[in-house]
Order: sequence, then C-alpha cells, then structure tokens
Amino acid sequence: MSQSAVGATLGAAALLGGCAFLAPSTPHAASAPAHLRGAAPGASSAAGAAAPLAGAALLATAAALARPTESATTRRAAAVKKKGVKVVHGKEIPWNLFTPKAPYAGKVIENDVHPQTLTEDTGDANWETCHVTFDHGGKVPYIEGQSIGIIAPGPDKKGETPARIRLYSIASSAVGDNQNSKTVSLCVKRVVELDGKFANREKGEDKPDKAGTGFPDNQVYRGVCSNHICDMSPGDDVMITGPTGAEMLLPEDPEANIIMLATGTGIAPMRSYCRLLFHDDAGASADGGRKFKGLAWLFMGVPYSKSLLYDDEHQEYKKNFPDQWKYDYAVSREDKNAAGQKMYIQTKMAEYADELWELMQDEKTHVYMCGLKGMESGMAECFGPIAEKAGKDWAEFAKAMKKEAMRVEHSLKGPDGFEDALNEIRNKLTDIQSDSQRTAKLDRLQGEVKRHVSLQAELLTKTMKDILKQSTTQIWDASASKGAEEIDGIPNLLQKYPRARSLESEKFCLGANGPFFLQFYPNGDAQSQTGKCGLFLWGPDSVYVKARWAL
Repeated sequence: MSQSAVGATLGAAALLGGCAFLAPSTPHAASAPAHLRGAAPGASSAAGAAAPLAGAALLATAAALARPTESATTRRAAAVKKKGVKVVHGKEIPWNLFTPKAPYAGKVIENDVHPQTLTEDTGDANWETCHVTFDHGGKVPYIEGQSIGIIAPGPDKKGETPARIRLYSIASSAVGDNQNSKTVSLCVKRVVELDGKFANREKGEDKPDKAGTGFPDNQVYRGVCSNHICDMSPGDDVMITGPTGAEMLLPEDPEANIIMLATGTGIAPMRSYCRLLFHDDAGASADGGRKFKGLAWLFMGVPYSKSLLYDDEHQEYKKNFPDQWKYDYAVSREDKNAAGQKMYIQTKMAEYADELWELMQDEKTHVYMCGLKGMESGMAECFGPIAEKAGKDWAEFAKAMKKEAMRVEHSLKGPDGFEDALNEIRNKLTDIQSDSQRTAKLDRLQGEVKRHVSLQAELLTKTMKDILKQSTTQIWDASASKGAEEIDGIPNLLQKYPRARSLESEKFCLGANGPFFLQFYPNGDAQSQTGKCGLFLWGPDSVYVKARWAL
C-alpha cells in the first residue's frame, strides 16, 4: 500500500495527539500487504506556517485510533527508504527526484517521429493536441505509467507566478521515443474556452497561438500550462518535477492481459505501455520475439476522427502482432451503433461485452482507465446486465477487482476546466474528521479528485483559521475517541533531530481505514522554511481523508 501525506509546517514546537513517537525514519517505502489502488497520488508538499511556539497541541479528532500490534523494530524497518525512490510491490521506482522548489531545467527537442500537432482542426476552439519531447539528460528517470509535473511561467488563475505545478501522464516509455533514456514525451491538449466563466484574455486581446488559432472576437480562457507546453519550440527551457505516480504501473507478469480504456489525452500512459510491449528494444526477448506474451486491447474515445491520436502506431502493432494486439475506436460525434446511439467507449465495448467479460474473469487480466471520469459509469452500463446474468453484482465485482493488486487502475478527470478547479481543491486542506460511528466510508473530495494527486496542505490561512476557531470545540466534543499528548523536551529534540530528521508515531486506523501514522520533523523537512517544524499525516493513497488540525 503506497502512502500519501497531508502535511503542514508548524511552529518550532508541537504536541501530537495520542501518539508515541519512534526514532528518526522516513515513510515512503513503508511496506503493506493490501493494494488499494487509486489514480495519482502525487507527492504532497507542505505550505503555510505558524509562528514559533513555546508549546502547542494537536488534537487528533479521529473517531477511532485502534493500532495494530507491531514491534518498534518492525516499524523502523518498514520506514527505511532511499532518497528519490519508492518501493511498490517490492520494486524500487524513481520518485520525486525533482520538486516544485527545485525542478529540473530541461530542454525542448524535436520529436523523434511525430509532428508537434497530432490532431486536425475540427472547428472547436480546443481542437489541438500536441506531442512534445523534453531532453532530461538522463536525470529524470521514470517508468511506464508515471507522471511528471510542469511549471509554467504564469501567471495562473490566482495570479501566481510561476504558475502552480501541473501533472501530466507520460506518453513515452521509460527509454523515451528515441530509446536513449534521456528524453520524456507528453501528450497535451491545448485548453481554450470561449466566453465562459473564466477569461484571461478580453475581446481583442487573444492572439494566434503556434498552431495559428486565435479568437480576437471572444473572451478567451487559455489553460496556462497546456498553452505553455503547446507553444513550445525546440531549444526552449522547461521546468520539470517528479516523476510521481504508482497507480498505473504495468504488471510484472509477461502473460498478463491488458485492457486499456482511454479518452483523448488519456491515451498517454497507454502509449507508454504499448511502446514497451510492442516497439522498444527493451521489450524484445532473446529469441527475437517480445517479452510480453499476453493480449493488449485498447478502446479509445474521441469526438472526431480528426482527433485520433497515434493511429499510425496502432496500425503498426496490429500488422506485426495480430494475435496480441486489438484496438477499437469510439468516435462519438461521427459514429453510431446499430440502435442509433452515439458511439462512446462503453457503446463500443458493448459490442464485445461477452468476450470482455470472459477476459475479466481471468485473474491475469488488468484494466486501465485514463481520461474522463464518466468511464466508470460507462463500465457499469456495459457490464451490469451481463454480470447479472452470471449471478454477480457488477459493483461488487468491480470493487473486488480494485482491491486486488493492479487489477483495475485508473486516472480519471473531468471535462475541460476541471483541472483548474482541481488545482484549487488539492492545494487546500479540507475539513477533516472521521465520524463518531467509525464509518469505513470517508467523504470524497468534491468533483472526484484524481487519485494520482495527493492532497497538499495550505494550513492556517485565514479561511482555515476561521474554520478551526468555529469548529474545533464542536468536533472535539463529538469525537468518539480522542487524545492529546505533549511532546516533552522540545529544546532537546531540536538539538537531537536536525533538519530533515524525523520521529514517527505508531501506526493507527481511522475507522476501518489505515494504516495511518504521523511524522514529526522538529527542525522541519528538507523543504520547510527555516525555524519551522513539519508535521505529516501518512496513509494509503487510495483513501481520501478529511481531517481537522486543531492547534
């Protein structure tokens, strides 16, 4: 079970609720038996601060604090990690080698094969999708299924310069499109919205972009990072963070079956898989064949045939590996099924429902979804009836697949504009508490926040201060189980634990969810401001936690 953190930088001293702390360690590589997989947790960052305190109290308003029995030795061993590495299913993967405060300065280079603009003008404002390649000099290694962050100069919607980091699924395999292990490619849709709720160009201000598209007669919102990337030219600088993401990784089994569901730029991680499975030298076997022996089946949804992405590669795979590669397109604004319905992914899948259902009964079959979040409901629409005929409930079947290691992975997002709302959500710590009935079902963030992005905290802003002031007493009184324990000897801890060294609490559960644990840096972690300590709540990246910090 990989871990995500909700964190904060606090004053120079803190009291932690009901937790005994251990010797210095770090949590990323904590091992766990379960595999509750979600879509992107990214690395969390700490933001906001309180003035140094002589003493403070953190009241853990969790309704349940049941802790598994575990020796201190076991806990210490579970927390050991290497910098820039995360252990997932016993395998080390590169992890957050570069951060928003210390990004890698890469260079844009010519694409290996593809033109920068992959799509043709459909008449829509946001018709363009680009393939852009960056040279990272071998300093930003990654594996198929991960993401990187891009920092645009800005300003963004909130007026911040540079703009907040934006995560993009990597569209190239680990060796890169040119297979020298020194490049990374992205597939990015240029976000352009006309006369909508937001605008960063008034009438008469919009100029033609690199593709020649401009809208001087409209109020225009151009996505800050997507337009930054799509307007890039070889030689331009690019600020890269990451890599991150452990939810969309390929299984180790060479005989696995891979079902891929992608809408639009959701094709990016699928392309990275297929390059490894069917194209790269790294995926070739000693006998001249491929290491991959299973079946890969792609369902891709786009609005127009002019919007199809990487079709030339799909045709090549079909030509060379007809028994191992299948692909089907759902072109929603052009195609219809026999019943006259628009051709969405679930509509196309319904044509193969029996075959797909049988394939999903095989424990070696893994389903990957990336794109618009409606695909999950589409899956239910497609397979609900056939599951019922088989005497199974689709919701329970899908839930069971998600709980199995790597059976169902997804990175789902909302329609255009959702990303910007998401940025605001994920950079605020929402109200957090586990209810007094110890329910296992924690509230989800509004808008089905993408799971490959973890919550990042902006504590002690005016809004949070108001929430804390109004709600702490009520929450404290209503909690079924609570406690506050002072950490004694803060001056000694400040000397004993220098910057970036931490203590950890025992592991505990919130209701039926966990394990969680708290990590305390008396002198702050590597990214904390001088004079600030750091406090992080770590837990499974598949669980959204709503917590309320009371100081």
